[in-house]
Amino acid sequence: MYVLAKIMALFWVFAEGAILLCLRWGYLRWMGKGAGQRPWILLSAGGFVLLGLWTFWGEVLLACILTDAPSVKLYRWSLWNFFCTLWVVLEGCIMIYVVRVYRVLKGAARREGGPGTALLTAGLFLLFLLYYWGLGETALHRGMDVVGVYNASVFYLRICGLLWIGFEWVVAVYGWKTYALLKSGEGKIA
Repeated sequence: MYVLAKIMALFWVFAEGAILLCLRWGYLRWMGKGAGQRPWILLSAGGFVLLGLWTFWGEVLLACILTDAPSVKLYRWSLWNFFCTLWVVLEGCIMIYVVRVYRVLKGAARREGGPGTALLTAGLFLLFLLYYWGLGETALHRGMDVVGVYNASVFYLRICGLLWIGFEWVVAVYGWKTYALLKSGEGKIA
């Protein structure tokens, strides 16, 4: 079951990443900047391969270091919560591009996209690093037991879940508004 969960986690990252790349490509093409997708696709593919290697071989490589139960649990939960953070980042970036596409169709788009995706990505990964630095410090140096690691990790998972649901709702609302705009014929496709 553990291997199946890893495969499904990678599949979800791949699906969300593909949606984001297509959405980004469409938005940039509408804005007249669609030619620079190749580096992003190569970077995303390389990152996905590294993530896959880390997912399946990271625990094996760290087995000599991770010998006690709280350390193994901490690693497994940190890997799972990293995936949850990555899903929230991808969904947040999708949300930003869906809103931008709607604004382009509505005729209210600025010429530059702004730093929204970079700030969101940096902020969420900083949250992950700070949370797990604190949890790791507590678990490894202060003697937190397996139940404590579990409870702290589930709490982080719930934080990610709330963010993901919020981003998903914004995508749904703006997706519906975009559909209604296109159906009415008022959308301004340049």
